Amino acid sequence: MYGDIYELPMKKTAFRMLQGYKLIMNASTRRITKCEGEQIKQYYEQTTQKKAPVQLITKGVFYDKVFLKSEGNVLEYDFNTGKEPVSSDYFTVTQCNKPYYSSITKILSNNRYIKVSFNHSKYGALHIKLNHFTNPQIKYGFDFNVKRINDLTGLFIREYKYKSMMCRKLKNTKKCHGIIGKNKMQSVLRS
Repeated sequence: MYGDIYELPMKKTAFRMLQGYKLIMNASTRRITKCEGEQIKQYYEQTTQKKAPVQLITKGVFYDKVFLKSEGNVLEYDFNTGKEPVSSDYFTVTQCNKPYYSSITKILSNNRYIKVSFNHSKYGALHIKLNHFTNPQIKYGFDFNVKRINDLTGLFIREYKYKSMMCRKLKNTKKCHGIIGKNKMQSVLRS
């Protein structure tokens, strides 16, 4: 399992999550709606039994769509519709309706996730989980697992200066030349 926890900018755009030999995965973001902002406040108040603080983030972005291209095969997924993507013989798509615990985010999802599995000629077996979290503060996300990391790059692999991994359009396949580095935190984590 690969990945770090870090914030992406609160900007509507697309990012290169994974790239390598004949392999691209992009994810787009969209603005949080006013209704979703209210759901975040309600969830906070229900789970903590406290009034939502003013600094609670209710404006920003959520992941929106995923574009995956591997060895000429394409799979697209829209988190908003939640419809299982149509798979080819190359991709195996499984919808899971059981609790899922992410070792990276330490978050339990009681809803569902969609598992996309495929076998790449260079990297071996790859598994991507497209998560739908019960917590409206997180809403959507992904996990990634690969047997051989080799020359893979992208936001799944390490933190880059986010501008160097912005691809602007979801289906962009031009290589991103990521600059490894830390990004400014936009939110404050308080316990």
